[in-house]
Amino acid sequence: MPATERAARIAETVRALVHRSADFDPLELPHDLTGHATALLLTGEHGAGPPLHRAEAHQATGVLAVQLRIALDQALLRLRGHAYSQDRALLDVARDIIAHRLRLDDGSS
Repeated sequence: MPATERAARIAETVRALVHRSADFDPLELPHDLTGHATALLLTGEHGAGPPLHRAEAHQATGVLAVQLRIALDQALLRLRGHAYSQDRALLDVARDIIAHRLRLDDGSS
């Protein structure tokens, strides 16, 4: 999906969230936006997508954290960085890590 189309979808989501109901809670906005942004990054589609997509990304993050002995936030950055540098979908990399087809090194060698 082109970046301009993705940006338009994100803007559409923000507008929908802000105007969704009279009981709008601005404190919920960051959580809602995070969920929608994660769906876009993992699936390239607007909406939550299948629930396993998020679970697989979290599982791969946990695997990396244990393998590399790093914090979860750092493991997620490594996962995202590897997917980006290899021009692969985050979900594909996550699945390879979970299935032990891919192991990222700790960068010390």
